[in-house]
Amino acid sequence: MSEGSKVRLRQLLRLGASAALVASVRNASARSSAAPLLRVSHPLQVVLRDATVDDAEAIARIYAYYCERTTVTFQTVPSTAEDISAGIASDPSGQLPYLVAVQGSQVVGYSYATLLRAREGYASSCEVGIYLKCTPSPSTT
Repeated sequence: MSEGSKVRLRQLLRLGASAALVASVRNASARSSAAPLLRVSHPLQVVLRDATVDDAEAIARIYAYYCERTTVTFQTVPSTAEDISAGIASDPSGQLPYLVAVQGSQVVGYSYATLLRAREGYASSCEVGIYLKCTPSPSTT
């Protein structure tokens, strides 16, 4: 992946993660008269930074919510913190960004890119995932 592609991918992930946080807050605000389906942390003072293996436990908790309560991951058993640590460490070149959104000292979301396929023709293609920390509202538990 070229340096320009790497920079553009990092910008897109940051933009996507920021847009997802803002959209979540707007959706929660629009439903404020009714019980919200999910409560999402407010994005004020959220910082996006590169993920480290120290973030793996928090990322695993966020991902587990989606595995256990939704069908969006196509995975029924959540990844472990060890699996996620391996994913973060798997690209030491930094060509495929793995970012976390941090509010204070708490990880409130993450985004990552993985190669779409191993074949040469897919070398410039990637898959992107963005997950935000969610807690079920009392009416959905």
